[in-house]
Amino acid sequence: MKSACRWIGVKAVVTGVVLCLSLSCETGTATEATDYSIASHWLAVPTATNKAVDVFYLYPTSWTSTNPNPEVCAIDNPSMLAKAPINFAKQAPAFEPIGNIYAPFYRQSNLTTNAPVVVAGTPTLDAMAAFDYYIQHFNQGRSFILAGHSQGANALSNLLAQYLKANPAVLARMIAAYVIGYPVTAQYLADNPCLKFATGPGDTGVIISYNTQAPGFPPSANPILWGLVGTVINPITWTRAETVATPSQGFGSFMPTSNGVYVGGPQYADARINITSGVLICSTADTNALAAFDGLASIGVYHNFDYPFYFFNIRSNAATRTRNYLNKVGSDYDADGKADPAVYDPVSGPYTVFLSASGYAPTVVIMGQPSSASSLQPIPGDFDGDGKADPAVYDPIASQLRVQLSSLSYGLNTMSIGESSCVPASGDFDGDGKADPALYSAAAGRFTAWLSGSGYAASILSCGGAGWSNASGDYDGDSKTDPALYEAATGTWQVFMSSLGYAPAYGATVGGAGVVPAPGDYDGDGKFDLMVYQAASGLWLCALSGQGYATSGLSGLAGPSMIPRPGDYDNDGKADPALYDSTAHTFYVWLSGSNFGLASLSW
Repeated sequence: MKSACRWIGVKAVVTGVVLCLSLSCETGTATEATDYSIASHWLAVPTATNKAVDVFYLYPTSWTSTNPNPEVCAIDNPSMLAKAPINFAKQAPAFEPIGNIYAPFYRQSNLTTNAPVVVAGTPTLDAMAAFDYYIQHFNQGRSFILAGHSQGANALSNLLAQYLKANPAVLARMIAAYVIGYPVTAQYLADNPCLKFATGPGDTGVIISYNTQAPGFPPSANPILWGLVGTVINPITWTRAETVATPSQGFGSFMPTSNGVYVGGPQYADARINITSGVLICSTADTNALAAFDGLASIGVYHNFDYPFYFFNIRSNAATRTRNYLNKVGSDYDADGKADPAVYDPVSGPYTVFLSASGYAPTVVIMGQPSSASSLQPIPGDFDGDGKADPAVYDPIASQLRVQLSSLSYGLNTMSIGESSCVPASGDFDGDGKADPALYSAAAGRFTAWLSGSGYAASILSCGGAGWSNASGDYDGDSKTDPALYEAATGTWQVFMSSLGYAPAYGATVGGAGVVPAPGDYDGDGKFDLMVYQAASGLWLCALSGQGYATSGLSGLAGPSMIPRPGDYDNDGKADPALYDSTAHTFYVWLSGSNFGLASLSW
């Protein structure tokens, strides 16, 4: 398995370090963090940032000592420098197809009875310093995944509760945190209400955690749990149900061969969570066979296999959460993981957003004076890549895009594009985490996107024509928006998938005269589905990608003033059917996470 990282820091560097590195270990707590401007203090840094998101990874305990007293190793400890890359290779590549992986070396605690207390000192100090350096010098505003194991997960939990909690704008860009191998307790979540634990396979901005052991092993005797009861999710089904997930449901494991080389293969482990004990139970593991590689496994503690048992399930899940995050940020104005109802008044100019994180309190942004009030068309999206949608409108008379960037205190930015026949299309067409200005002209049969990742160079696709309307979205699940069109007269869809070189795909018929497209990922599989809404009857009709594009319907509300506004309003990883009644000034949402119960908002 090839890595996109360069390996650095495998020998000690004495100069320029803030601590005395002539010692192999330290006692007590350091008052200064390791200097992460020194390249050798990084275990892995990407040779190229060619993915839209990053992964910040902290390895598990890679050093210990026989000292019964608390001790912290130095940053140049030879044992840690040698073993950390081995642990990295067993865990971090799970995220390799998803993001650009960054991993610092950090000073570690030895395994004493109060190790978590010691980890809260120097190891956490280093973890926060490394993450801050990463944010300031490497991240460039991209969204990111946090991942760690064991002591690394402990340090991550402290990073979340301190650095991320104190920096909400950075927390807004977090796709998920895989805090695996250290308990995330109910008290921890109560003390940090800005942090949420995952409830399903597709929610974002959440923590994922579990600790694996054999059935019948008393959690109170598990030395890895430190007497704590953790919150647990099943790494095969990604739910909190206590039902057993069998190996046939998994995507594969990363297990050692007889000579200790880790290779990918079929799913080895089943998974069942025990909520009361706060552990994940695996009943299919052979403790005798695993004991040859790990002493803890011989007693039924599968701590060192938390990642290998569920390696390819973690990879698939990280991809799903990443796709959902990138798809939803265009309608999430406060970065809490939920789409926010938004209304634009083209006559007087206010752009009003009802923020879910603030109890749906309205926030008003004035978009300025248009050249012709009735011509302005909203085109929301995350144009600056900070995890928050930015109010934006397109003025076809002036051929101008007007965006209020959240990262610049909603300062106005303009861009001259298009012509009077154009309508706006929102999306991230190059997969760099930023929305790209895009326009479709039915009169010219042309779809144009100005790609942010290429200095806003125009990319033009000849397609459509009279009678075709924009229906763009990520239909192939590659985190890039695909140009797509819908013909109302026949109900025909055409999707130009980025993964297929933008050749036309589908040609499917869903809908017909009198319906409008309302695409979104309604089944949570990371791919947009073909959804239409008929105002005359109130019928929603959808062909779900996760069900072979079989069609299903939902009876809603009818009326000529109803405008479809789908989005993930409950952060369950699925788009919810939603309508805006422009006459009654009311939003209606059928929440998928509540069995499509109807919610409304009036003002």
